[in-house]
Amino acid sequence: MAAMAQRDGSRSGGRSGGHFAGRAPLRHPGARPRRPARGAAAALRIAAGLAFVVATAASSRAADAPAPPVGKTVVLAALGGGDATTLAQALDLAGAGGTVLVRPGVYPAQLAPSASVTVAAEKAGTDVVFEHAPPVVWVAADVEVTVRGVTFRVPGREVEPPADGTLPAIVSVSAGTLVLDGCAVEGTAPVAVHVEGAKTSLRAKALAVRGSCDRGVAAHGGATVDLDGAELASSGETGVLAGDAGTKLTVRNARLRGHLGLGIAVGEGAAATLDGVRLEQGRGVQLLVAGAATKVSARGVVLTGGGSFGIAVTEGASFTAVACEVSGSFKTGVSVTGEGTTAVWRGGASRKNLGSGFLVEQRAVLTVDDADVDGNTYVGAEFRGQSKGTVRGSKVHDQAKGGGITVHEQSEVRVEGCDVWGNTAENLNCFAGGVLDVRKTKSHGSARVGAGATEKGRLLLADCELWGNADAGIEVDDAEGSARACVVRDERGLGVSLTTNARFTLESCEVRAAAESCVRVEGASLVLTATKVLDGKKWGVHVGTGGQLRMVGGEVAGHASGGLYLDAGGAVDAKDVKLRKNRGVGVTAVAGAKGAFEGCDLAGNAGGAWSLADAAPFTRKGNKPNK
Repeated sequence: MAAMAQRDGSRSGGRSGGHFAGRAPLRHPGARPRRPARGAAAALRIAAGLAFVVATAASSRAADAPAPPVGKTVVLAALGGGDATTLAQALDLAGAGGTVLVRPGVYPAQLAPSASVTVAAEKAGTDVVFEHAPPVVWVAADVEVTVRGVTFRVPGREVEPPADGTLPAIVSVSAGTLVLDGCAVEGTAPVAVHVEGAKTSLRAKALAVRGSCDRGVAAHGGATVDLDGAELASSGETGVLAGDAGTKLTVRNARLRGHLGLGIAVGEGAAATLDGVRLEQGRGVQLLVAGAATKVSARGVVLTGGGSFGIAVTEGASFTAVACEVSGSFKTGVSVTGEGTTAVWRGGASRKNLGSGFLVEQRAVLTVDDADVDGNTYVGAEFRGQSKGTVRGSKVHDQAKGGGITVHEQSEVRVEGCDVWGNTAENLNCFAGGVLDVRKTKSHGSARVGAGATEKGRLLLADCELWGNADAGIEVDDAEGSARACVVRDERGLGVSLTTNARFTLESCEVRAAAESCVRVEGASLVLTATKVLDGKKWGVHVGTGGQLRMVGGEVAGHASGGLYLDAGGAVDAKDVKLRKNRGVGVTAVAGAKGAFEGCDLAGNAGGAWSLADAAPFTRKGNKPNK
């Protein structure tokens, strides 16, 4: 993520070592320096000195306090017929608290008021342009300036940063408050709108930023920025940037498109709220959330088309999304990376991205609730690098070349109440030490396996239903786990398959109607407790070479080829099991197999109870029939 972040900083002449770190000053070269903060002791002395004055003057203060300035309303007309022909004249005539109404025209002027003022197009919808070298608007005093219906434009070619490293902005706010309503910023400069300072704020409604500014709107130093209905269309690097602790960004009902680097970037402890924002056709990361103590909440945000990542959350940041949708990213829809990084995704979707829907790595944490994760080229949700996650109530389906949910590299994930289907690889899969805990979930229609574990993974299933998967409902190879109170039915291949040192337990489960054997164990160990294995198209349970099966209670019945088949080298220990009413033999064993049966019911098998090779060592006690 740091590499992604560096791209904008180096391009803009800003911070080295990352998008938010070590930035060059963004203030206009002529901006006055900020006053150092007073110490706590000095503040206490001032407060004590004023206490007497405040107490004795309380009775007369209201009467003596001056009224806020009212000012005048004047008309600015470039061709005459108004009160002034230049902006400077109009501001002088209006005075503090005044209003300047501007008639259509292009005014070669800089708006740099020293007092609070309102500047507005005389008639809405007319073309009023202030054109000047940057900054066209420069608010550097503790005032409130309101501008309505005006376009701010930088003339001519691209503005180069001066030698001192500052980044000129078309609109610069380093003190006070700027309110923009229906305004536009045009031209080519390093920054379109820059706001900096702990007591500095920008409130903009229906703001349009056009041109090729490297940064559209940038906020630093604890500034507060509120954008409502903004539209930023640019070939520049970043649409909206908020950095530094204390900086607050709110973006509502906005549209950002075409940025080469980042659509919206929030970092270094800044906070942002995004509501109803659309980010389209970006080429880098559409939304970047980076840095410890950085917090972003998003609601109804749509990110579509282009972008290496739709959303990247990294470096210890915190992100919450509600009813958001990301689609069409060149790589991953949502990436969550780094220790201490957390993300919560509620509702919405991550779909049709060219990589994964969600990628969580490097000890990051992701929670997904009630989401739709579909049609991604590779994995729906992938957890790796000791990451952790929870996926609840979600639909994960139809990934084009990969699986639904994949957990590996010592990651741990719980899946609960989900519907997972139609993925090209395993619907649910863990490997390389990954732990996958699946509860009350449906897994069906995979082109491979409903739920799988390999390479020392651990698969835990409870109250799940698996059906219609191509190779197997459950497949465990060189891994371990258990299934409790699960139903595995109508699989197109095997019901449950264990191979290569796998260890697994089925407790109070039902496995039925598989096209191949309902249960197959080869070179692995399986325990069946109170489990029903029913109505398979071939064998109920097939124990291959090196397979070890222990059965306690339960039932194996109704299978076409027979109840239990043991290959050479296979072993079974069965107690109180009903092995009956199969259309073949109850128990078949070839030479080299071995087993022990006690208290089992083998009545009603069409091919008889037992078919044991002479060389097969078996112990039988209290079975019906016993021989």
